[in-house]
Amino acid sequence: MATALGLRHEGGNPMDGSDIARPARILIDRTGRILWSDISENYRVRPLPEQILKEVAPLVNRTP
Repeated sequence: MATALGLRHEGGNPMDGSDIARPARILIDRTGRILWSDISENYRVRPLPEQILKEVAPLVNRTP
């Protein structure tokens, strides 16, 4: 799944150089469409929950 979504970080494991998945948050609707995503380049950098909620609230609170 990580490769299919473009999240694979080749050689990203600092311990042994193996591949790892980049940290990501992905909001997907019922049809499978990606509405929002946040992908970190650095596995140590992740957004605060408040930041995520602020960004996705307009997407989930809209009327279809």
